[in-house]
Amino acid sequence: MKGLLDWMVAEQDRDPSRIRDRVFAPVTRAEALVVLCIGIILVAALRYDGSGIDWEIFAGAADGQWESEFGLGYYYAYWLLPIFDAYDSLGIVGQLLWSATNVAGAWFAARVFGSRPAVVLAGFGALTAFYTGTITGVALGALAGIYWSCMSGQWVLAGGLTLLSLAKPQWGVVLTLLVVVNAAPRIRDLAKMAIVPVPAVIGSFIYWGWWPGDILERASDNPPVGNSSLWSYIGPIAIVLWLPVLLPMDKQRRVALAAATAMMAVPYVQHYDYMVVWVMTADGLGLVSHLYGLFFTFVGERATKGILIIPMLGAWALLAREPVVTAWSRVRSAVAERRSVEQPA
Repeated sequence: MKGLLDWMVAEQDRDPSRIRDRVFAPVTRAEALVVLCIGIILVAALRYDGSGIDWEIFAGAADGQWESEFGLGYYYAYWLLPIFDAYDSLGIVGQLLWSATNVAGAWFAARVFGSRPAVVLAGFGALTAFYTGTITGVALGALAGIYWSCMSGQWVLAGGLTLLSLAKPQWGVVLTLLVVVNAAPRIRDLAKMAIVPVPAVIGSFIYWGWWPGDILERASDNPPVGNSSLWSYIGPIAIVLWLPVLLPMDKQRRVALAAATAMMAVPYVQHYDYMVVWVMTADGLGLVSHLYGLFFTFVGERATKGILIIPMLGAWALLAREPVVTAWSRVRSAVAERRSVEQPA
């Protein structure tokens, strides 16, 4: 069992002080091979209708079409639209470049957080994210950039990257907040962080109006599909999984635990969002996720979700175990000490 767990968890050194060394280390043969295979898959997939299904949403929204030909709506921040428009101006090349940007973001995040890029990129969820052209890899790469920027005191850059890390608010908000808080910024640092995102957000409201209301209305009329969160099974009860995140623990463990909790205890995530946990703590789970695609055709989406959710709950339990046991031991010790004091002589 220990050998299996060792295989699931990244082997590289996760010391934050070694981020630069990890990022600029030579590309391994395994990484090069996986990226080459991804490139071949993306080019070959252009002939299929499902290729770039998420990218079509982004490109259409940049042109003012808020629903794609597949009936899927645009539910993302409007300040991203100029980025999508720039890629879309290149046509099919822009679609491939967008997928390549997601690959680069996921690779960069794996290097920053100390997981194995080849294992992360080879996961079924990662391949699906690149194939559909979603923004998960970009948001994850931005989160890693914020982490590194905060560690090195590059607060303006960290603030600018929040415009991308918050593109996936269901996990981006809490993880971005934790990464920034862990860096213990001063008021001056926070002011520097606000230089880029505050004008960008205000400008988006000036140009597009109160667009969050448009997103909520669009989501109400045409809800997102493919929820892979535990919430889809047990509803708001899943919120209790957040409780261990509040306990005293190591800063890095708290971020990893929050990532695993977000996959389980928010109302909506896609299966490729699980890539966040693979990058931060258990990259081997990405390879297990290939069972999702294998069994999807035979048993249906709802039943197949267990292939993702059960291992993710296991990862969550392993991360939560130490702080929960420690907190419980402290409570028991405090109660025992109080009873001994209250006992008559």
